[in-house]
Amino acid sequence: MSSVAADGPAEVAVDGAKVERDRLIDEVRAALSGLLGAERRLRGRDQHHRQGGLTYAQLRALIALRDGERTAGALAEAANCNPASTTAMLDHLEEAGVIERRRDTRDRRVCLVSLTDEGHRRVEEKLASSQKIWQDRFAATSPPDLLAAARAMRTIAEMLDAH
Repeated sequence: MSSVAADGPAEVAVDGAKVERDRLIDEVRAALSGLLGAERRLRGRDQHHRQGGLTYAQLRALIALRDGERTAGALAEAANCNPASTTAMLDHLEEAGVIERRRDTRDRRVCLVSLTDEGHRRVEEKLASSQKIWQDRFAATSPPDLLAAARAMRTIAEMLDAH
């Protein structure tokens, strides 16, 4: 795909054909709409996860704990959850034996969360499984296209955060 500045020509060459820049932006917008719909459906399936499995929100929180303990608030942000649902999520994860909670010794209002050995094992198992799926799905995608996709998604995230 051709790279063109925001104020570039109205038509660009894509795989040897002329395409209107506005149509390409519409394609990105439609792809984003599809992605957001898929993400909503994924969140909906989170409510019905298999016994013993982890929801995607739980997994995002556990991944954030791989490098060490975090506050409950930081986990809420990492998991894209509100604080009330994060408390319930942490209750469930603690009951499952994958996290431990403790109060900060300097500020008892702060709850610090860390992974247990079982939590580390479960996260690594899930990530390995997920990595295989991503590798399989993108096997035919070139490195430049992967980089372009990552750049485009970061640009979209910045745009959505700015509104």
